[in-house]
Amino acid sequence: MAELDAPAGSTTGPSISGSLRAFHNIAKVKATIYMYSRPGPDDGVCNTSCHSQFDELIKGTEFEFKELSDLNAILDYRLEKNKLGELYCYALDIGIPEGQRISDINDQAWRDSLLKRGRNPRDKEDGEAAVALLDRYEAICKWIREGKIFDPPSEGQGSSYVKPNAYLAIRLAETEMALEEIKMKLENLRQLKLEQAKRVASSSAAELQYRGKKINIADLFRYIIDCLQRTLA
Repeated sequence: MAELDAPAGSTTGPSISGSLRAFHNIAKVKATIYMYSRPGPDDGVCNTSCHSQFDELIKGTEFEFKELSDLNAILDYRLEKNKLGELYCYALDIGIPEGQRISDINDQAWRDSLLKRGRNPRDKEDGEAAVALLDRYEAICKWIREGKIFDPPSEGQGSSYVKPNAYLAIRLAETEMALEEIKMKLENLRQLKLEQAKRVASSSAAELQYRGKKINIADLFRYIIDCLQRTLA
């Protein structure tokens, strides 16, 4: 992410500058898209530090430049991770049927429904199926987490964000693929990520320096996403 310079003039109150107003509007759109994606409960451990501020941003609250820039960095990270969650569905050959985008899935409600069916099933078979699906989901979540399929936030990108991990695990759990096949596909995806990261470290960093741009982790993260999109398209 390119570093932003604060616009000249006041950054609060009625005299807020035009450039800061534009920045507010852009961040507001991002916050709206993000909050529409069912990112998890506001009181979730990963969300308490930012969801209330996103809500204020959507309502029109004006933030000073530094605070707005920080919120924008968090939004960029989380929205990019949402995009990756959907991209990985294509990489893993499961696609995205209608009604199965990340904004369509409430992962907490999905888990709660299975827990309820497991405890109070319609019949024995239904209860066993719910428990088996939840166990399958938990195993896949573990592989996604241990394989670092999604990168953790870097400095300035806020807390961890788990919705894309849960989304990908749900989509995989609901397929008919054997668990061993899913594990193998996730390992292949992990290796692809490592290869792309090595290419970034050896070539793109030098290219960015050559062009006189300051390199930071967010730039490299976004570049890796672009590389993966081209590779998996």
